[in-house]
Amino acid sequence: MLGNSAWEQMGQIDLLVNNAGVSYKKHFLDTTPEDADFFLGVNYRSPFFLTQTIAAKMVAANIEGSIISITSVNGIRPGLGLSAYGASKGALETLMKGVAMELAPHNIKVNTIAVGAVETDMNASVRDNDALMKEVNEGIPMGHFGQPEEIAATVVNILASGSYLTGATINLDGGLLLMRGYGKPLPYNKENA
Repeated sequence: MLGNSAWEQMGQIDLLVNNAGVSYKKHFLDTTPEDADFFLGVNYRSPFFLTQTIAAKMVAANIEGSIISITSVNGIRPGLGLSAYGASKGALETLMKGVAMELAPHNIKVNTIAVGAVETDMNASVRDNDALMKEVNEGIPMGHFGQPEEIAATVVNILASGSYLTGATINLDGGLLLMRGYGKPLPYNKENA
């Protein structure tokens, strides 16, 4: 397994950051079993089993570690065309809350960072469309996409604090979850799905 190989190469691991993620928009009525399996496989199952492998090794080695999973605001609040994606990230959110409780007696802290719109390859199609980019930015109180470096800095800050923080979700979204939502649902048809 990947977790075993990583542990062997590094000698031990005291920090795990689950940053797997795939996303694309597809109306719920058009979502196939293959779509659901793809989202769940990458966004939920992979971090599930990697976390399980590394956490077991941390416990056996008596390592006080930290596990941080990058989730999504869509795992907390759904987005249009993102039902399957959001469900996979929501499952990861819930999983990590339970893992935080179960690993707390071992002094392993488990938290999530729910990100909003961040400039990555995953959302290049939005950034390449001026009208869509304007619409998305208007739905973010800070008025712009976040940067990957801001997520990395949040991870570093959590670790540097040596804090009491476990089982928490940090919303790193420029205030997006504070807004009432974005986009208006329309009756289903293939043209507007």
